[in-house]
Amino acid sequence: TRPKLSDPMAKELKQLYVWGGHLYAGSQHALLYYYWRAQLIEDLGSDGAMEISKSIDDWYHIVENRPAKNLPFSSRYADVLQKSFANAVYRLREHYPQERASFGDHFRVGRDGKSWPVGGGSLYESRTLRSMSYGAPQADHTQWGRGGQTSTQIVELSKPIKSWGYLPIGQSDDPSSPHYTDQAEKVFSKRRLKSSWWTPQELMGNIESRSVIEYTPAQ
Repeated sequence: TRPKLSDPMAKELKQLYVWGGHLYAGSQHALLYYYWRAQLIEDLGSDGAMEISKSIDDWYHIVENRPAKNLPFSSRYADVLQKSFANAVYRLREHYPQERASFGDHFRVGRDGKSWPVGGGSLYESRTLRSMSYGAPQADHTQWGRGGQTSTQIVELSKPIKSWGYLPIGQSDDPSSPHYTDQAEKVFSKRRLKSSWWTPQELMGNIESRSVIEYTPAQ
């Protein structure tokens, strides 16, 4: 039997009031919010969940370039929101028995059995500018990044040119290479960009291999 909104769950709900709305990997409230939104969609269907969303949040005013409407909360939604939240807390604790699971405990980046926590993504339940889709839940309930931005890069047209970027996993597809998952661990998971090496001076000390192609002119 799934629980009603007991005092501990009411305490969890109050914590969402102070949540900043960021899907950081270390955010416990971001994961709780995701589970709640997912539970609402499961309980009501996409159309039902959207109906509630539109009735309490005039988010489309940004697109229409107008002041937001004052939408008073309708008490007729209170019961369904409460039940969905209780079910979400129950499911979250069932999936992650540890007392405080975070967004990055559930959403991961990696491959071949090794993964690291990650934040953001293009989720139906909650979206960020970091365009990344996730695969279906695995046996341990985690979801791993499977699509989206493949080679994010920032370029500064200075003299000399400077640029920074990252790959979600690694530059090599050779499992024996140190660059097979290094960017997932050291860059992508940690929300960092690495500098590109453009000049010979920048390359010096970072060359791991060299190939020489000899050209013989046709006789």
